[in-house]
Amino acid sequence: RIEPKDGDGSLIEVSGQGRSVRVGRHVRPELRPALAREIRMALRSG
Repeated sequence: RIEPKDGDGSLIEVSGQGRSVRVGRHVRPELRPALAREIRMALRSG
């Protein structure tokens, strides 16, 4: 699962199999939704 942690502009939480990690700290908040989409696409094609 890939989703914003707390809403717009927040870090992105990537979780699965009982583990989670937050990413995007060094990405501008307005670009994080695009980063989340790219991560989703990469995981689906991988």
